[in-house]
Amino acid sequence: MKMIYILVLIAVAAFIAVTFFRLYSSTSWETTKAHITHIDIVQERQTDSSSQTAAKVSYDYRVDLKYTFVFDGKEYQGSKFYPGLPNIFEYKEDAVTALKGLQVGDATTAYFNPLKPTESSLYTLKGLPNKTLILSSLIILFVFGVVATGFYFFTKYIEF
Repeated sequence: MKMIYILVLIAVAAFIAVTFFRLYSSTSWETTKAHITHIDIVQERQTDSSSQTAAKVSYDYRVDLKYTFVFDGKEYQGSKFYPGLPNIFEYKEDAVTALKGLQVGDATTAYFNPLKPTESSLYTLKGLPNKTLILSSLIILFVFGVVATGFYFFTKYIEF
């Protein structure tokens, strides 16, 4: 049983590392003019069956976003707000705020990976100061360290 928890911990650590790497690597992406071709906010039903009485129903809101841009004479299509993160929000108001008034047909700035132009997003960590990036990294490492330490003591002193 301890092995399962260790594997889960490793999987969570890998997921966090990959997501953060994708976000951080976008700081070297180039900017380009993009055109919004499609926007829709889709309500998705989430059912929590862990409740002991009735299943709790809640909703998430996914922004179905599409934009196009041209690089080296070729047109590319993107769909992300941030690289490596889904366009899903807990509240509809947050989805609307993320769109910042964008409408189909609008021109906006997009960021793309010049080595792999199929990777693009409307926002990156590029605008954040290095101190913020370093501080966020340290906070993530600290939280992961606390969870890992708690997990270690939990598995060491609790029999499964």
